[in-house]
Amino acid sequence: MIAIWMLYGTVIALFAGLGAAALERGARLLGKAGRWCWVGAMIVTIALPVVAWYRPQVLQPLPIAMLTSNAIVAAAQPVTITAPSIWYHSWSWSELDRPLTVAWGLLSLGLLAWFAGGAWRLARLRKAWHWNGDLFVSTDVGPAVVGFLRCQVVVPEWSFALGVEQRELLLAHEAEHLAAYDSRLLWCSAILLALVPWNLGFWWQFRRLRLAIELDCDSRVLRRRPDPAAYGRLLLDVGIRAAHTLLPVTAFHEPVSNLERRILSMTAKRPKGAGWLAAVLAMGAAVAVFFACEAPRPTAPRSGDGVLAQATMVRDSVAVPPWVREAMAKYYPELVAGRSTAPAEVWFAADGEHHVLQSTLRTPGSVPGTSLGVMEHDNVANLFPGLHSGTIQSITPGGWPAENVRVVWVTVGASPTTVELRERERHVDSVRTEEEARLGSGRESERRTVGPAQAELRERSARDSTRTFRKD
Repeated sequence: MIAIWMLYGTVIALFAGLGAAALERGARLLGKAGRWCWVGAMIVTIALPVVAWYRPQVLQPLPIAMLTSNAIVAAAQPVTITAPSIWYHSWSWSELDRPLTVAWGLLSLGLLAWFAGGAWRLARLRKAWHWNGDLFVSTDVGPAVVGFLRCQVVVPEWSFALGVEQRELLLAHEAEHLAAYDSRLLWCSAILLALVPWNLGFWWQFRRLRLAIELDCDSRVLRRRPDPAAYGRLLLDVGIRAAHTLLPVTAFHEPVSNLERRILSMTAKRPKGAGWLAAVLAMGAAVAVFFACEAPRPTAPRSGDGVLAQATMVRDSVAVPPWVREAMAKYYPELVAGRSTAPAEVWFAADGEHHVLQSTLRTPGSVPGTSLGVMEHDNVANLFPGLHSGTIQSITPGGWPAENVRVVWVTVGASPTTVELRERERHVDSVRTEEEARLGSGRESERRTVGPAQAELRERSARDSTRTFRKD
């Protein structure tokens, strides 16, 4: 199931990222900060799978009614088909749980170790840096903001060779990072990334968050010092000379692709109808988040199912009716749990509402003629004392941890059996035959004794009484 949850989390990250991209574009058109769009996408990416796991009832899918020409289509009742037990090994996603869990743990520990090692290395390098009262001066580290609790600016020695205007722009950029606590935000997002290192969508969000932080900082600097040409030249100069790092720190320099986007962003003109375009983009972001919430999600295993949960983990393709499963869990938990290895045939006698009246445990094959349909009187009486009729409703030849357990479900009291109907017919035929023989033998004697007219009257009366008996 872990593989399914990983796929679900990646899908959520992609939908949330698309929504954040649309929302950030709208925010840029209105001159607003865009980094919070990606922070929200990261929160959605982490929160939705957690809620789906611990509180699945919160994310119920929307019901959709399908109309026909007459009425709404109703869900069909489940149909149980009893089939012969076919044993085979069925591969499932759960077989990947163990290797994926190990890989997940190793990747998370590896990223955390990388971040911790980088922080330790910066702490060691800081001892060799020179503090001039406002910032650190290093040999080749920076310009950047380092630290988490105590964020400080570090610049390389070659930055003092820049012109006064360029150096002021560089320091203004790092001061904006300090004021906005961008370094702490980036470190927190890096920790979240270490929790789900397998999520490619989250890596994309993290990369876009770093870019959004720099774009926001560029906007704030240019709002105070509106000189895009000088600021763009500074970005190119610093990008060529600065040393790059993979640590989550807010650095003035970025990869070439990000530098290009930063320059294009600061030189772009606001189009006409930017407000309407931003509204459309916000609607697109809402649609993306909606699809993220409605994405098909796996179900979390329920705790506390006990023996009943073990019964559902079958090794074959036989469908076990729910009332049979509940009765087995209640009356024969050792068979459901697989603690008994002896062959067994379980017989249940129940009413039409599936309420168990009697149960018995037999050796397989000890009851002859076991098949779906009406049972003979003798078999019912031998199996269930006090009962005289029954119908075998289902035979479950598998579906339990033990391979040699079969369950036979008998419904009693539904209707007269075929044997009872035949006995009634034989009784009526015998009575009719005896009556006709008695009437035939005495017909001639009555004619001689009482006369033809009175004898005919008695024969008619006898025939009427026979018809009445047949009707009864």
